[in-house]
Amino acid sequence: MRVRRSGLSFAARLLAGAAMSLVLAPCAMAQADTPASAEAGRETRILFDIPAGPLANALRRYSILTGRQLLFESRLVEGRRVAALRGLATPGEALDELLAGTGLQVDRVDARTGVLSVSVPVSTSPDVATGLPVEAARVVESRPVGWLTLSGTAVPADPGEVIVVTGSRFARSNLTAVTPVFVLGRAEMEASGAYEMGALLAAQSPATLEFSGQSTHLSAQNAGLTSVGLRGLGTTRTLVLIDGRRTVSNSGNASRFGSGSIPVEFVERVEITTGGASALYGSDAIAGVVNFVLRDGIDGGSVLFQSGLTEDGGGAFSVGAMTIGRAFAAGRGHVLANLTIDQVGRIGGDQRDWAQADIALSNDGTQLEADRSTYTSGGRFIGYDFWFDESGLQQGFDPDLDSVSIRPEATVSLPRERQMLSLKARYDLADHVELFATALISRSQSRATREAQTAYYGQDFGPDRADIGRIALDNPFVPEAIRDAALADGLSGITWRRRFTELGPEYRDIDRATDRFWAGLTGQAAGWDWEAYVGHGRYTQIQLRSGELNYRHIQNALDVEPVAGGSGGYQCRDSAARLAGCVPLDMFGVGSISAQAADYIRATDRLDIDVRQDTFGVTLTGEAVFPGLGAIPLALGVEHRRDQQHTVGDPVTQSRDTGYVDVPDLDAAVDATEAFFETSLTLLSGRPMIEHLGVEFAGRLARYDIESVGGVGSFRLGASWVVSPGLQVRAQIANAQRAPGMNELYSPPRGDYDSVSDPCDGVTPASSGTVAENCRADARIAAVIASDGVFTQSGSSVYAPNSGNPDLTEEGARSWNLGFVFTPPQRPGFSLMLDAYDIRVDGAISSLSSQSLLRECYGATSLPAANAYCDTIERSQSGQLVAMLNRTDNLHALTSSGVDMRIREGWRVTDGWLRGDWNAQLLYAYTHRLQQEFARTDGSVQINRWDGEVGTPTHRWAGSLTWERGDWQLQWRARYEGAGLDSHDRAAAGDTDGQLFLAVDPWLQHDVSARIDLADGWRLFGGINNVFHDYGPFLPSGTDSGDRRNFNPAYDVAGRTAYLGLRRNW
Repeated sequence: MRVRRSGLSFAARLLAGAAMSLVLAPCAMAQADTPASAEAGRETRILFDIPAGPLANALRRYSILTGRQLLFESRLVEGRRVAALRGLATPGEALDELLAGTGLQVDRVDARTGVLSVSVPVSTSPDVATGLPVEAARVVESRPVGWLTLSGTAVPADPGEVIVVTGSRFARSNLTAVTPVFVLGRAEMEASGAYEMGALLAAQSPATLEFSGQSTHLSAQNAGLTSVGLRGLGTTRTLVLIDGRRTVSNSGNASRFGSGSIPVEFVERVEITTGGASALYGSDAIAGVVNFVLRDGIDGGSVLFQSGLTEDGGGAFSVGAMTIGRAFAAGRGHVLANLTIDQVGRIGGDQRDWAQADIALSNDGTQLEADRSTYTSGGRFIGYDFWFDESGLQQGFDPDLDSVSIRPEATVSLPRERQMLSLKARYDLADHVELFATALISRSQSRATREAQTAYYGQDFGPDRADIGRIALDNPFVPEAIRDAALADGLSGITWRRRFTELGPEYRDIDRATDRFWAGLTGQAAGWDWEAYVGHGRYTQIQLRSGELNYRHIQNALDVEPVAGGSGGYQCRDSAARLAGCVPLDMFGVGSISAQAADYIRATDRLDIDVRQDTFGVTLTGEAVFPGLGAIPLALGVEHRRDQQHTVGDPVTQSRDTGYVDVPDLDAAVDATEAFFETSLTLLSGRPMIEHLGVEFAGRLARYDIESVGGVGSFRLGASWVVSPGLQVRAQIANAQRAPGMNELYSPPRGDYDSVSDPCDGVTPASSGTVAENCRADARIAAVIASDGVFTQSGSSVYAPNSGNPDLTEEGARSWNLGFVFTPPQRPGFSLMLDAYDIRVDGAISSLSSQSLLRECYGATSLPAANAYCDTIERSQSGQLVAMLNRTDNLHALTSSGVDMRIREGWRVTDGWLRGDWNAQLLYAYTHRLQQEFARTDGSVQINRWDGEVGTPTHRWAGSLTWERGDWQLQWRARYEGAGLDSHDRAAAGDTDGQLFLAVDPWLQHDVSARIDLADGWRLFGGINNVFHDYGPFLPSGTDSGDRRNFNPAYDVAGRTAYLGLRRNW
């Protein structure tokens, strides 16, 4: 069964999107012209490897390596040859070397475009009209033959897409790198209208949004956090850099970068390297690297005002930003600053009709069931016999008629406010020596809310897990009808269940502060580039929670006695409780709990997290001369970092007296020292079918002060084969590693509750099989079976905390990628990158689920007493499950494989109403395999597959079509999530014909945007996201991919959103 939340079928939406693209696309493509590109930044030294040969080929190779576009008359280069050019040089130095002695020069059109011309006069004869000498001829054909372009587009390209560092320590183009590198440039960021980096990357890059305001609403520590990952391997296996340097984590339970802590307005481009990169950048880079390159070199500034609204309410946002850059000290120094303030509103369940559907999928997956709460605001007593509503005491509670809906009170998307100040400065101390500094300061506030909380008489609490208990028959608040019924039934007390609406909703206020600083020196000496820097990062989080219940206080407030002295009234029996504010608790009726009683039983909680990182690094990049090999590019470096974390939880919560998940105290630190190198070697060049053949090698050694890890190494070996101008084949193999994080190593048990099915439920003396035998081997279970004839599980919720493991070792990953880059010279607006990849992580750090622990304990052929998995399971004297410990371990192997493709096409239309510059792009990801392997105690291997499921579809793509003419720009963007399964486990369980919500339809979102440049540097822009108002598939509670809010965060919960903005540049 498939349920949609859009009035249009998928086919209709696809056709509508195609029609929209046809409206924007030209009927015919004309020969492209190259207008001016963006202003140049400071020149970077690039690794050149240009073989001897025709000048035209050399200039083409130069353009591929640098991204500089050259226009020239074909006759100017015909028959000319140049010597080989190899080594590190700036683009200007390399071009001067190539043109030396040719009599040619380059006239600059703008920072990235030049026209080749003759540098000496071709005629000195006088003009027949004036008699004056004719100047040197500089004739350029109107349709030049030799167009050279890196980005594969003949329309303005974002210069940030040209020179990248993430894939190598040697600056080079993303189209010539051995490692696949995706670049999202400044122009694309502005055209999208996005104000948050995580959502932007998820929509327009290979990254996926693993944490968001939609997925973290119930998280004990990470509510409101946004974080991206690569290859489906999670955030902890994706290394995030800022200007190529490590940065502090934004999470208290893992090494995880918060993309919301960096302003979009201060980012020049984002470089995403996919594949193992530990040899270049160290631990965590198993899936790849996301590098945020900050803006620099701006002499002027900009202001931005933007706001947006959703069609169905909630989620309104506003952004204000100012960026100012100035040179000083006669150009020797430069400073750039940005201030960004934004906010986004909450989306509640009451604002989305699909989130209010009170249904759930049945356990067998074949039918929908009503899913409402039987915990009412007035309380329910003696089972279903008595209950209260607004009219008073009622009898005979009917779950189908009298239960209540709590979904409207759920949070669909969290609200957030941010304030960010960013600074970047540099100063030339002397020739070839520069001082630099960067500061990124971020503050954010979020609030997560949910419905009022519940409790019942059998709720256990505290270290000894005692029950709250029944209400005494002599409690003065017990209505006479309920007391009489209890006495008639021979009850010793009154059972109860209640929702405590008098306390208000449960909420969590999360204040986050992130401070990042780097400072250092960079320069050149003896042909080498060098850099030395120090960095400091600190992340603090203060989380206040309120609205939960203190179960011990409820127990105290239900145990009452008459006030001494016969003065009338009642009081809490426990004198210590009275001193703490205890007052008698009346739970009979809607609104019956007094304000004083509500304050006493309300649980408040505070969590303080302090994470710090201090770094130091030195790098050298240059050329070393080796006998027989000549000058070889070489990069060397040493880095040291210290990570620290100090977490202070709430002592009352840690005592387990409240309904909060407890977070333990933690004090931990890890030091790591690393040394690395990278080199590149040309094997062949200038041969038929071999324009260039080279290899790259990088290695890294690291030493951790973790006893179980110690020293580790990683390497990367890559090869590049330039078959002909415009065609490059590239391949890479890599060995990467990830050291365990501080929480994974040292965290005490962190509170959690899981719903499990006890394998011993239903076991009798006659039950056969390994599970039954192992159950009866437990004397407590055997005693129950002997007494009652069967063992029966009393409740499914079990306390199941997660804990660290100081014996963890590092994860190891082996990966390869193979692909090609096609940029045909005869089609300068076109580029195609296609890469296949495969990553296998061995010894992946994880923990078994609680259900898996039970299966491995009782399903093993060894007796429970000899099974390590059974050691973590705790049972009561009556045999009931009380707790189990989910401990991290090097348990699994992870595999991720697939294909990535990116196509770009740029052209210019010179005639008709469609005239202008056009640019189309398609980013496609095919996931072949994403799975986890686990060796079970019986020797079999269990495989859990995620590829093809919701959130990790087999096919995913994003595309855009942009038109520019004069002051106008229009853009259409589309994002596609392929069809998938709710889960492979459900599909493998049996007959799939009757399964509801097993097959999930594909989803296609369309966005449009426009801008117009006005006078005096002003720009007006706006757009509509999710044009067809498609929220994605309906996925109710009971599905693996859905939840109680009936959706999955992989899709769009905002719906159709319109925004408008104004920008001024000067």
